[in-house]
Amino acid sequence: MHSPDEARHQGSHRPPDGPSQPTDPVETQYQFECVFDDEASQKAVFDRVALPLVEDVLFGKNALLFTYGVTSSGKTHTMTGTPQDQGILPRCFDVIFNSIGDLQAKKYVFKPDKKDGFDVQTVADAMMERQRRDIIPRLTQGGTPRGGALRRKQDAPHERHKRRKVAHTVLNTESSRSHSVFNIRLVQAPLDSMGEEVLQDKEKIVVSQFALVDLAGSERTNRTGNYGERLREAGNINQTLMVLRTCIEALRDNQKNGTNKMVAYRDSRLTHLFKNYFDGEGKVRMVVCINPHANEYDETIQVMRFAEMTQEVQVARPQATVFRGLTPGRRRRNQEYKDAVSQAAVNGVEPPMLPPMIVYTWPPFPPLRSADSFENSGLEKLSELLRERQLRRASLVSDYAQKEERFRHRLLDVDKEQTRLRLRVSELESQLKMSETEALKAQRRLKELDEREWKILLEKTEKDRLRQDYQAKLTLTEQTYNRQIVRDTY
Repeated sequence: MHSPDEARHQGSHRPPDGPSQPTDPVETQYQFECVFDDEASQKAVFDRVALPLVEDVLFGKNALLFTYGVTSSGKTHTMTGTPQDQGILPRCFDVIFNSIGDLQAKKYVFKPDKKDGFDVQTVADAMMERQRRDIIPRLTQGGTPRGGALRRKQDAPHERHKRRKVAHTVLNTESSRSHSVFNIRLVQAPLDSMGEEVLQDKEKIVVSQFALVDLAGSERTNRTGNYGERLREAGNINQTLMVLRTCIEALRDNQKNGTNKMVAYRDSRLTHLFKNYFDGEGKVRMVVCINPHANEYDETIQVMRFAEMTQEVQVARPQATVFRGLTPGRRRRNQEYKDAVSQAAVNGVEPPMLPPMIVYTWPPFPPLRSADSFENSGLEKLSELLRERQLRRASLVSDYAQKEERFRHRLLDVDKEQTRLRLRVSELESQLKMSETEALKAQRRLKELDEREWKILLEKTEKDRLRQDYQAKLTLTEQTYNRQIVRDTY
């Protein structure tokens, strides 16, 4: 299912040692286009497997990627990863949303037509519909309207986990008991010459789809300890995976032998859902996850045989490429012109003229076949065409030189600004060091003052104690003296 020009790698698997195994086990070898060891990073897997598919989807092509393997082989981890080291699915989100940042349409510019397609409307109509469907109901209900055009569900992987069905089995404490399918649909359409409005032509809309599938683990029911509902789930999972293997085998036989055997897509919802992919409307890639534990030997052998067999199936066929072109450039150019016109109105000067847009296309060659060998009209048309192409090339070279010069000036301005900021940072760092030094001095001075205050408090406490002792002794002396006088009087 991968492109045939990629390098192939060999993988081998030896049966586990045990009394039931032959004394001289035979090593089984399989060939794959790429093999990742247990030290491979999530980024390495994504760059090799998923990133080319994401690029195809951005240019209007379809793609399907699914993980396959036995239970506890790492399929879900490969697809989702961890918050610290994300897997294929969140990395696909990141690349797609970062790539379409300047190209996103306002909400409701594209809207489903209830026929698995999309209608297109102007920005003004989309704003009216957004007001009618989103803002007014919230205002009438006492809510607060939120701004923004296209809402991104950044918590989609979290919601995906909410709906993913898991259960405890002997082989895995959180075994996936259902296939997880996540579809990304990207809708594109060309803009007008000013880069303002989407062309109101439904025929020019291109919809591409990227399906990421985390298949439930294949397992033998006698090893899982399942019973009741778990046992029925395992049977349904294995049946679905068996239909998938049957469809792939039928495709391989048809292509290998030139037959027209019926492919049983309808025998499973999963295969029926992705029938178009297997029929050639997009690329299909499979990530096979292997559990190296010896107890998984028999099932791992079946997985590797199936994975090697799928490489013999060619499902991709040529697809039209969507040219997204200079859309952000046209928008920025038009906005800069509007800003210049507004500034001219404020300054009371004549508004500037909109510069012509350079068209980076070439006129086609005229037909050169002529019935009359002495007819010169064809040569004249060809000469005129070549002169036009030469003039256009000169215009493009001039335009490129001007843009290169403007870009160079921008780089110089950025470098100057960076130098200024670097100096400012140095000044602030010096001021910060001085402030830290002053703060340390102030802390030492405060500590000294605290120590002096403490000493003064101790001295005052000692003086108060001595004063109290003296006063007590004085009182005692007076009382003794008074008693003595009374005794002498009598």
